[in-house]
Amino acid sequence: MQLNALNVNGAKKQRKAEVPKNVVMRLDRIVNEPDKPAVFHGIDPDTNEPIRVRMMFVDEGALANARKGELLDAAKARIENQYLGTGEKHRPRPSEIGNPKSKVHCGQGGLLMFTKVLPAEDGLLKAHWVETLESGPGVACQKVCAHIAVGEIRDRENKERVVSSFVHADIIKPEAATILTNENAEEFLLGAFANRDEEALRKPFVLMRLVGKDGSVITDLPEMRVNPLIVEEKIRDHDLGIDKAVYRIAPADDTLKHIMSPDNVERDALILRSVVFGLSEEPGYPDFGKVESDQLRGDLNNIVDAVRSGAVVAEIIPGERISAGPATKASFLKQAQNEKHPLHQYRGTQFVPTIEDGKETRKQRDNVKFYFDTYVTTKVGAGEYRYFVKANPVELFPTRQSLYTLATANDHKATAEASRERANEATAELVDTSGEQFDPDALSNVDGELAASADAVDLSM
Repeated sequence: MQLNALNVNGAKKQRKAEVPKNVVMRLDRIVNEPDKPAVFHGIDPDTNEPIRVRMMFVDEGALANARKGELLDAAKARIENQYLGTGEKHRPRPSEIGNPKSKVHCGQGGLLMFTKVLPAEDGLLKAHWVETLESGPGVACQKVCAHIAVGEIRDRENKERVVSSFVHADIIKPEAATILTNENAEEFLLGAFANRDEEALRKPFVLMRLVGKDGSVITDLPEMRVNPLIVEEKIRDHDLGIDKAVYRIAPADDTLKHIMSPDNVERDALILRSVVFGLSEEPGYPDFGKVESDQLRGDLNNIVDAVRSGAVVAEIIPGERISAGPATKASFLKQAQNEKHPLHQYRGTQFVPTIEDGKETRKQRDNVKFYFDTYVTTKVGAGEYRYFVKANPVELFPTRQSLYTLATANDHKATAEASRERANEATAELVDTSGEQFDPDALSNVDGELAASADAVDLSM
């Protein structure tokens, strides 16, 4: 049967359904007009463009949030309770956000996060929910490619005993990914491992992957990450009359020396050392005398040969770890107890094409780290390291990329699932803000040194 009038060419194409997204706004003002909904006016920190947002009406919210199999009337009743109710979990009202005495207050220059945002009338956006990320100016907001890690470390002998916990954001820059050469390796690695920028101390690291001649990422290696050197120093606590050990991120040149040192037997540092040596004009192989495994020494020498012959290149992706502030850490640890919470999107299983015996097979990898666009708001603490106060996925259903499938500025065929488009060349930049830098505890100098020390060793997880 041929129905020409009803096919895609003969009938008007249906519009693609709009996909809801999350939007961050640096608030300028809230406008209230008679017989009209309140409208939030501000700037999108990602684009620096002005935006206007109103909150969804009950009918709109019911359509946007109806559950599978739920009747529309039931959805309306549920949404009405959220939007118009008075309980603790009701949707914040514009009047509450504009009230300095309210817990959800956001003043001019503060940050708001709108969720499930769709286009509305007259150039407006409409949002299902709003959350105050920061009540006033003085924080930075970035849209970055990040992996958010939340977890607990338990005693090996007594699994019920929690030894410590961690919450951190590993922020990477695929747009700055670089193929190492003999000419650029030293300069690039020194920049990537810099332990300070213009505003704060840094906890740098690099991700690394090896790429074959055909542009395919070699996926039968583990996720490779090289951390900076952490050094121990002593400071004098004159109140107690004792010396205390503190830990710091070493300068970049010391980190590079540590990576190239024969005493360093960390697996990923060994691989990077093999790459750098293979790029050099030095004959032979690095000193792997401290490596106990003959098989591992052989594999490392093979990497040197592959790099030296041009069969393999190494791509380095710079990154920085930012830990959560105390309140944020406690909140994230609690949220992570919910197995359906969006935080769990940052880890998962991936089927990665792998070449075995000359044929491509799909190998399952569990507990893979995923990276995707995330809004991160940060401050600088007493230890001079950044910490984040909020982290939210940009998209409700983000496209998750692992180190194996990450699209970078070098446009590799990461795997069959990888995007073949070049990564956006625009770099994520801090949004200019006013206001003094936040010092949460006004710590003494000794306590500040200890705070910096605690931040530095957070790279071990």
